[in-house]
Amino acid sequence: MKRVTWSAAALLAVGIAGCGGDNGSSAPGGGGLPVASAQTFVEAVIAPGGTAPSDPSTYIYQDALNMEVGQTVQFQLASYDATGKRTVLPTSGWRTSDALNVYGSLAENSGLFSGGPATTPSTYFVGVRYDDKDYYSAYQLKVRQATVTGRVVNSVTGSEIRGVIVEFYDATETLVGRVAQPFKGTFRASVPLNARKMQILSESVTSTYRRAFTFGGKAYRVGDPACTATIPLTLVTGVNAIGDLQVVPKTAAEPALDGCDF
Repeated sequence: MKRVTWSAAALLAVGIAGCGGDNGSSAPGGGGLPVASAQTFVEAVIAPGGTAPSDPSTYIYQDALNMEVGQTVQFQLASYDATGKRTVLPTSGWRTSDALNVYGSLAENSGLFSGGPATTPSTYFVGVRYDDKDYYSAYQLKVRQATVTGRVVNSVTGSEIRGVIVEFYDATETLVGRVAQPFKGTFRASVPLNARKMQILSESVTSTYRRAFTFGGKAYRVGDPACTATIPLTLVTGVNAIGDLQVVPKTAAEPALDGCDF
């Protein structure tokens, strides 16, 4: 793989956000390039066997801050229209702030990233330039541990809610992991085996929703550390599917918080 790098200083100089993002919508490019909307993001798609699946409906989206050592993903530049339709923009020239490629290799033309055997000691960045604008995302490699998968959805419509952050705690209420709900698909959180409880970060839920969510038939208060949902299984190394966390919209009645210990 040909490797092209960005220095961390250069990336930080253009104001990189920790969860990735864009710095504006763009006008049509030359040669008939698709237009990048204002909702354009660098996203990671799980690439089993070193190649991305051919059918977009089968994509599994990976929070780039929750990747594990040895994992292979394909970074894509995805643009969303007003209806949520996802378009992968044609890109090349992918770059990383891991200048010496210590923690993995990045294919310049495809964005295919193969994680190495060592965990990242800090946050690194991957990015690409499209139609004269730079797009980027933070990433980290963690030790292989439990992978918790699930969804954060609207409790009425069942539709996935973008950008929600789920936090994980051990039995003593100590924070042990965090994952951002990607723009499509399930979240995948890399957490230690002693993770026992979950909560939704209040600031990540928009004002169209109540400060309440349901899980496993009980209701909890969003953002309340004394009102966390219990993970319904003993975690093992590998994938652990837990189901949906359902955030209650303001169009629905306020639920009784019967999951809280008060």
